[in-house]
Formats: sequence, structure tokens, C-alpha cells
Amino acid sequence: MRAIIILLILICSCFSTANATPSVEDLAVGPVKPSIITEQAKGASKLRIGVKFEIVRGWHIYSNKPGEIGLPTSVNWSTLKDISISTPNFPAAEIFDNAGIKSSGYEKEVLIWSDVSSNTGTLPETLSLEVHVSWLACRDECIPGKALIHKTINIKRNAAP
Repeated sequence: MRAIIILLILICSCFSTANATPSVEDLAVGPVKPSIITEQAKGASKLRIGVKFEIVRGWHIYSNKPGEIGLPTSVNWSTLKDISISTPNFPAAEIFDNAGIKSSGYEKEVLIWSDVSSNTGTLPETLSLEVHVSWLACRDECIPGKALIHKTINIKRNAAP
């Protein structure tokens, strides 16, 4: 039974409505809406960036380690010259049990974050961020999703703690 469920999810995840990567606006009608958020530490040398996934009630997405079923959510930041971005940090996930098949993921919303630092000691005045994200959203059915998100931010030189 487990093998059949896993096979069905994998088959469903291979089909999407378009070959092009949708913009965030195109995803507003789906069960998951990703967006970039930022938080700056005092000074201009460190920044925390993240992707916030807002998930419609009744739906869930999987963590980066989904367990026995599901597909991992991925967050891949584009590299920038003289900028280091840490591996994405996934918060502790909720355990889902579907007829004895266990998986882990998130409902409502989740923030997956990374730390950003400059290899030169100071971040530039503006920073153009780009992230590729993908997920599998499930309720009674599963819908794969992906997006390429862009955001340009201004770095404050004397940010509050």
C-alpha cells in the first residue's frame, strides 16, 4: 500500500500546468505563496534572508527531509559576487501520519532562512536577491509548485538591533 501511495505522489509531481517557471503573482491562486523576507542585524555586515511560505488552511508542504512519503521543499539562493549565503535552515517540522505512513512538513506558514555575509566585510548598499523554490503541497491531492523570486533590498548602514 505504501509503495502505491508513494508511486502516485511521484507520478502526480511530474505533471505541471506549464513548462515555464511561474512568477509569484501566478501562484497567488494556488495553495502556497512564497515570498522573500529580510532582517538586518546592526551595522552593514550581516543580513538574514528567508523564504516565507504561506499555506492555505487544510494544505501542507513537506520539510527538506519529508520521511516515508512526499517530496522535499527546496530553497536555492543564486550566488552573488563577494557574498556568502548559508545553507537554508529549516525549522522543526510537524509529523504527519497518513494510515501509518509518516512524513514531516508544515501547515499554515513556515520561514526557511539563511544568513548572508560579505566576504569583504561590508554588504553593498543594494543587494539583488534571487531564489529558486520548489515544494509539494498536499491535502486530498498533491500539487507540485515552483517559483523564481526576485527582490532588491537597500542595506541600512546603521540598522537597529
